[in-house]
Amino acid sequence: MMSAQPRTQIASGKEFLFSLALALLALQCGCGLQTVRYFLPAGTTEPTGYGLYSYVLFAHPPSDQELPSYRAIAKAYLQMLTQGSPTPSRPESLNATFLPVKRGLQTELNQFSTARSGKLSDEQLDHVIRDLYDYDRAGELLEKLQHSHTGGPYIVSNRTALSLANGVQEPYLDQDITACGASPEFAGPWVRIFERISAEQNWASQKLNVFAIDLIAALSTAGEQVGIAAPAIQQAIKLISGKKTESK
Repeated sequence: MMSAQPRTQIASGKEFLFSLALALLALQCGCGLQTVRYFLPAGTTEPTGYGLYSYVLFAHPPSDQELPSYRAIAKAYLQMLTQGSPTPSRPESLNATFLPVKRGLQTELNQFSTARSGKLSDEQLDHVIRDLYDYDRAGELLEKLQHSHTGGPYIVSNRTALSLANGVQEPYLDQDITACGASPEFAGPWVRIFERISAEQNWASQKLNVFAIDLIAALSTAGEQVGIAAPAIQQAIKLISGKKTESK
């Protein structure tokens, strides 16, 4: 009985530090911009005009060991990011983050669009991950990138929509969320920090390399609280030159 108390205190301490880090990031963001999210059903393309296009990409269905990280990422994506509008205001200033999903599930997916903290059970998250997520589409998007993606999960960001090009046309930002040895408890905060930092940027003028520096700095600070060294974060976030190809 006595041994359980320290573990509870440590977990609570980590939760507090993450909450504090996110609160500080929110205070720093005075631009009033957002990171918005869209489901990307099979056979459809992204809305045009956004300043940055990002994607939550699972290279394969999760093993039992990977499932907690997948759940944390899906939960953070569904709860923290604002559902994108069909007619957004100033889309060129915003980052839109996409989740590939299977066709014909929009009614079912809409129930997750209004999810609030604590309202998504593991069973619901597993349904999104195993039944609704489109692994084939994610694989097609990953194939457009410069190097092999067999691990992950990944967040990939590019100035142009991946579905509309045969390959990446510009430098893109590649985040391998678990490459640094992060535990599932850090996967959710990673997505939240990405949302906060990307919302600070005006993507009509911001450069991807500046965003990468800001993101690495914020994640390195948060990672220190759970024993992840800054060099490991730097290795997990890479700005990669894209292949010069023509749009479809």
